[in-house]
Amino acid sequence: MKKYSLSFCIFSLPFLVCAVEFSEPVSFEDAGSNLGEQQIVEVVRKWVGPTPEDLAPGVVALGSLKERKYLLKNRDEVAGELVEVKKELPTQPYDLNIRKPDRSKPAPRLEGWVGPTPEELAPGAVALGSLASRRFLAPAREDEQASGQTEQEQGFLQLSAFTSARPYFTNNALRQKSDEKKSFVLENALGVSLSTRGISLGQYLTMIPRIDLMMQVATYENKEIKDVLGYGFGMLKGGVTAELPNNYSVSTGLEYNLLHSTDSGNKMFDAWAPSLRLSKMFVATEHTLIMTDASMKFALTERVIPFQAPGVFADDGDNLQLGISTTLIHLLDQEGKFMLMPRVGLTRTEYLKNEQDGRVDWSVNAGVGLTWQALDWMSLDTGLGWSTLWMNEKGKNLQGESSSYQAWDLGLTLMANQAF
Repeated sequence: MKKYSLSFCIFSLPFLVCAVEFSEPVSFEDAGSNLGEQQIVEVVRKWVGPTPEDLAPGVVALGSLKERKYLLKNRDEVAGELVEVKKELPTQPYDLNIRKPDRSKPAPRLEGWVGPTPEELAPGAVALGSLASRRFLAPAREDEQASGQTEQEQGFLQLSAFTSARPYFTNNALRQKSDEKKSFVLENALGVSLSTRGISLGQYLTMIPRIDLMMQVATYENKEIKDVLGYGFGMLKGGVTAELPNNYSVSTGLEYNLLHSTDSGNKMFDAWAPSLRLSKMFVATEHTLIMTDASMKFALTERVIPFQAPGVFADDGDNLQLGISTTLIHLLDQEGKFMLMPRVGLTRTEYLKNEQDGRVDWSVNAGVGLTWQALDWMSLDTGLGWSTLWMNEKGKNLQGESSSYQAWDLGLTLMANQAF
């Protein structure tokens, strides 16, 4: 169901004072009225200042002027004086239907979206959070409308794929509090998603099952660390998203992660990780959306070989991650092709196994990005990110130079995606 906003105009205090001073109120016995009737204000002197109709044509008055209409016994004469009537005031109750949008034009569709889309809530809006990888599709073409193609005819399963390249510069590749190593990094990623159309489970709940497969390879330009930090990462994730009223959504997932060294080709660790995420979308203004989410992930980690850089990216041990984040998206043009996206997040990680047991990490990530949706299937993002991390005493004793750090990254991301 689409949602539409309805605007009213409420007159200021000086306006109400003028209405009382230059009008004659009806008698007490006529103060109450039945439904369908309106009280009448008889103008006995010239109206001073702009009339309600001059301020906002077709306005609906509220407060003490609610449901009143302005009638003149002789529209060319007020209090015995001839006046020029510029515009006739409405003599019938305001028709709320005249502000309804034209429903004959097709609204933009979002593949896999259930319920009112961000575009319907705020024209040109773009979804964030778990929906960031989804792209708006253009309104249905005339030939599709003529053929009467329905969602059932399009198929129950929906397949999409993406690929991306991200070159960026980091001032602290090793993530250490001293002896920082600068480096250019290139990340290449490829992903495939398979989901269904929303499955309605009543008036207020819609379920969307989904399977994601993603692979990423990173190479470092700095010769001192490229053999140490180069990695290949793979993830297979299945989950269900529940769309709830008031733009809430709950996502559950189970993922399998695998990390191996691009230098030796050996597997370094793998992990099973169930997760839970609660998201909420707010419409701040016509061109601004705010996405907030709270997440929890429990990683059952099995380390195969120690990482070559002591104290860096320690994955030896099960850990529990709790996080909160907020992302704001502001559209810079009417078409929604240019978007400014600041974000901030806080994560707490507690290790629960082996020598890392009792270690607690706190990290803050913040950044700002500018996105250009060049084509329906291609986007270009540029962004600046900053992160910091600190640990408790157990972590400081175990991790040494990596127990705290600050780092910033600056880069570009070119992404192409296609829905089938």
